[in-house]
Amino acid sequence: MEKKLKAVILAAGLGSRLKPITNDKPKALVKVCGKPILEYQIESYLKAGLKEKDITIVVGYKGSKIKEFCNKKFPNVKIIENRNFAATNNMYSLFLYLKDAFFKQNLKEDLIINNGDCIYDPSIVSDIVKTDGNLIACDTYSFRIESMKVKCTGEGRLGEISKEISKENTFAVSIDLYRFSYNAVQELWKIVKGYIKKGECNKWTEVAINDLMKIVDVKPFDIGKRKWAEIDDLEDLLYAEKVFSKFDYKRKKVFVLDLDGTLYLGNKVFYKTIEFINKNWNNFKFYFMTNNTSRSRKSYLYKLRSLGLKYVNIDNLLTPFYPLVEYLKQKNFNTVYCLCTQDFTQELQAEGINCIAEPKSVDNIQAVIVGFDIELTYEKLKQASLLLQNRNIEFLLTHLDKTCPLENGFIPDAGSIAGVLEEVTGRKPNKVFGKPSKEILVPVLKKYKPDEIVIVGDRLYTDKVLADNANIDFILVLSGETRREDVEKENTFPVLILKSLEEVDEI
Repeated sequence: MEKKLKAVILAAGLGSRLKPITNDKPKALVKVCGKPILEYQIESYLKAGLKEKDITIVVGYKGSKIKEFCNKKFPNVKIIENRNFAATNNMYSLFLYLKDAFFKQNLKEDLIINNGDCIYDPSIVSDIVKTDGNLIACDTYSFRIESMKVKCTGEGRLGEISKEISKENTFAVSIDLYRFSYNAVQELWKIVKGYIKKGECNKWTEVAINDLMKIVDVKPFDIGKRKWAEIDDLEDLLYAEKVFSKFDYKRKKVFVLDLDGTLYLGNKVFYKTIEFINKNWNNFKFYFMTNNTSRSRKSYLYKLRSLGLKYVNIDNLLTPFYPLVEYLKQKNFNTVYCLCTQDFTQELQAEGINCIAEPKSVDNIQAVIVGFDIELTYEKLKQASLLLQNRNIEFLLTHLDKTCPLENGFIPDAGSIAGVLEEVTGRKPNKVFGKPSKEILVPVLKKYKPDEIVIVGDRLYTDKVLADNANIDFILVLSGETRREDVEKENTFPVLILKSLEEVDEI
């Protein structure tokens, strides 16, 4: 049986506080955990029993993007355009909907109203669809300065809704989800129409709802401790992604942590992340992974212990060194030329690899190895360029990273050095060993299944791609290179996006 109910989503706003994410899309299409806000809303209504034809969206800023989205996923959802979105507020969008509903659709049903920047536990929408009456969905467990607050008269009904209600006088926070009977909607239409006729087009819908409370009984609909989020700015977005993530870290056995940008950034150390690791050392197996080949593993071990990771040992370290040495031994390569630091070169030599410092001839050199050489000289580039013009000599790259993040910017990494050699010689590396190649994870994958592991890192094109390649969950931390706006263009999202790893305790 079809519900005698309509729903309108007010989604015309500029979303300016979410720029640059909203530079090319409306806020309603910003993704939370990989899915647009609007998709959450429409799916909740459909799951609650409404049909697509019962749902209307009032669009404005970048409205064509919402039309395109709905045409592909929800073709029977109705679209109304607010061409005055830049100079009006959501009351004017509601006016356009009610005008259309009363004069074109001959509205006879109850109405649910919600803003296009909120996500709700689907059971909240389902319950408000089932519950008759004039209702404001409320959260009595939290107080949010930016949200609309409601005041109770003490008679089981609400008497006021406003952002200005003090905490002391607040009964609950509105979650911007409203249900009104047909008779109440008729009164709401008169109120809204009155404001618009006076030229007061830049008001919130809640101003009209506040007036409506003086005419009809409006009751609170308590959502209990169920999940919801209103997304106005980046902080709200990150909160929503924690709240609605399906990731359960307690089901994992292994954390594989990137170093640069995750545990530290240049000389800046993320001590709360260190605390999280130490606190959970006996609960999980921790591996520390880096593409950075400017140091030997022993140097990294010393650094990690100096940061306070007192239990770490060499077996906890994952770098391109292990798969590189395995490859050299497999190919019987024992004489190479390195664009690497002395520290890294000495570690290779300890494995029986003869690293030639000044090649007199190409006859005995089997490979040129390019790493993150912070001791790079023009002479090294010259020698490597000349050697690689011999196609019998392999071009081996420790990792693809083009930049290394520091606390005050970025510097060239191994990928950039390799790029110079590619330009000169016309050759691309025969093999790359670091992230995103799965080979860097071999010591872990020998002991654990992919679904028992989570990778934590700050880069999409290495850390996330590695996780995708290995079918492992990925947590993105925004403490290094990647900004939240970069993620928006990804086809698949990380299972979790955090400012830093210690926030995982909040999940």
